[in-house]
Amino acid sequence: MNIKARTSHKDIVLLRIGRNQFLNLSAKLPSGESFRRFKKIYKMMLDSLNTFLTGLSRTNGKSLVDLTRVYANDFSIVVVGQIHGQIGFTNSRGTNQGKQDRHAPNVVIFTYKMKNLKHIIAIIIVLVTIIATVVVILPKFAESGLVQGLTQNEETPAEEVAVEETVVDTVPFKEALQQELRAVNADYSKRKNKHIWTLGRGQSIITYLLQAQRFVDKKGGKVLYMEELHNTKVLQAANVIILQPDQDTLHVEFQVSDRVFRDDASAMAVVFTVKDLPPEIVEELNKLDYPFTLAIPPFGVSNYFYPNMDKINNAELDLWLTLESVKLNAAHNKLRPLRIHHTEEQIEAVINEAKALIPSAKGVVSREGEQAVEHEHLMQAILKPAKKNHLWFVDATMNGRSKVSDVCKKLEISCKNSTRYNPDNRSLDDYIKQQLREARKSGLSTMVIPLEMKNLNKIKDLAEKAKSQGTSLVYLSKFMEY
Repeated sequence: MNIKARTSHKDIVLLRIGRNQFLNLSAKLPSGESFRRFKKIYKMMLDSLNTFLTGLSRTNGKSLVDLTRVYANDFSIVVVGQIHGQIGFTNSRGTNQGKQDRHAPNVVIFTYKMKNLKHIIAIIIVLVTIIATVVVILPKFAESGLVQGLTQNEETPAEEVAVEETVVDTVPFKEALQQELRAVNADYSKRKNKHIWTLGRGQSIITYLLQAQRFVDKKGGKVLYMEELHNTKVLQAANVIILQPDQDTLHVEFQVSDRVFRDDASAMAVVFTVKDLPPEIVEELNKLDYPFTLAIPPFGVSNYFYPNMDKINNAELDLWLTLESVKLNAAHNKLRPLRIHHTEEQIEAVINEAKALIPSAKGVVSREGEQAVEHEHLMQAILKPAKKNHLWFVDATMNGRSKVSDVCKKLEISCKNSTRYNPDNRSLDDYIKQQLREARKSGLSTMVIPLEMKNLNKIKDLAEKAKSQGTSLVYLSKFMEY
């Protein structure tokens, strides 16, 4: 805090409280004639300073300042005092003068210089300004807690300082880097005079290089050289020279395997669209040894549907909502489809009720809806209440004119497109191969297939096929996080 006051002679008084809660109190006046000519005034000024400083900021009858020394030379006066509590006074240069005390330092409290007699009145005005300022401001700081320890006892309990234990990383740098990159194999080539690391397929060589760069920087090393190699027996390879934290040089060649996939190289979600849940279907679902998602119609189901649904293990439940489509007829009314002529209030009521029926649902999968996804206003009316219920949206219509992505960006809701299985276009075997290939190529894919016994029999070995190419089977909600 800075306070400046000016007299008619443009003398400056500065009162400043810094971050360290020390108070700089100084009066700077032009130097000049000898002070000896004004002995009477000199004595009067010293008495005024004594009265001011010894009574400075008394709180509960306790003085903050004990005046220990006042001295002068031809051109200046220096006042030294002992400060109690956590506030101190320093000169404008921040240096302490006088004898140091174990509990509170003796510091220069006030210095000023005289030029001639005409400045005496200015100094008196300065002193009055300083006294008024300190008397008014200091108690307010004490009340607000900015000046601590003024009214407290000198002895305060020491705060306990938690000492964090330093965890020493005992794994050698080279081995730690291999673990980070999940190297499938590591050898040393005497002919090439460098290490050869085989890395799992499912991640590009560029991604591996970036991953290595981040790890080296984190460990305090330095990448001296990186170069992607093309004229090699493997499709993806790179030459890397690293300065390790211990200043040793590591020369290694990364090679991406053509056959061996790394674990979790890609992810695929398996979604079953459910129309009915007879006991035999429930029994087969419980035999699956991987996570899967059931897209559940909240309306128009049989009486035994929900009781049987509670018997299913290892399944994630999401909403399968029917949207506007040319395929809809009177038989679909029991599904309570979301249609173009519905108001926003009607659509929101349907979504709220569906969420209430399946409270564990984390998202919505479209059912039919090839017309709905082309209408931006309808999709806004659907996605707004979906967002309120913390639901993401999967567009499984395969409509190239869908506006779902644009609406989702505007509303900032998580959405993805998915290719559902259509028996009119291909066999289920071909569809499974296509989605596994998509996972291997892009890293992500979904399978949306009807929940039927014949389809369950086709995907019993899906987990084994996915594992062989480094693809993890995940819930649809996990898929939406990628």
